[in-house]
Amino acid sequence: MADVLNCAPCYEGRPGIEPGNPSALPQEALSRSRLFAGGTFFRSKYAVSGDSDFQGSICNSIALSVVAVGTDWDLIVYFEDVEVERYSTTQDMNCSIELPSSAISELRTLTATSQYITMPSRGSDEQDEEVMMLPPTDDACLSFFAKTSMTGGSGPGESNLTSIRTGPERTIVFVDTKENANGTPVDSKTLIQWNYDISQWVSYVLDADCAIPSERCP
Repeated sequence: MADVLNCAPCYEGRPGIEPGNPSALPQEALSRSRLFAGGTFFRSKYAVSGDSDFQGSICNSIALSVVAVGTDWDLIVYFEDVEVERYSTTQDMNCSIELPSSAISELRTLTATSQYITMPSRGSDEQDEEVMMLPPTDDACLSFFAKTSMTGGSGPGESNLTSIRTGPERTIVFVDTKENANGTPVDSKTLIQWNYDISQWVSYVLDADCAIPSERCP
């Protein structure tokens, strides 16, 4: 007789369910986090399994700082208070409007490989708006700033878990909208699920856990 596939999630801590109580699939609007600092603009690009640009409140756990020692400048990326990335550039001590540097543009190129942030071209993001009728631009010089959290990421967090009743095997949320490349909310119509192994929301992949009993959950 052929083995029957088991599709229950491998992790522990599945949501409880009380028979008779109503269950509903909550709807959420996801967005990225952002930071205007150092003379430029940063936006989250948090990479998780199944989504290289995961959006939501978890993106507010990203923080940045810029430090300088002489002409050496570092952009430091933190996630949940732990340094996860560092990008280095140089800037002359006499940098000014008259003698601008290329430090910001160099960081924009370097962060293209980041798992946490991007530095979009100025004016390409809906929230990078004109100031006094002038298009947004980078400062002539990179400036240092202390560790600062990115803000504005929206979506379900860990605090939502007790109120979501989509058990007994998975805690799932329906994603109504998500930001596009320009930061504009657009229809998503996808699902995300709470993953107890890594304690965060991740993309939901249909039947991802399915396997014959002897080959699952190693």
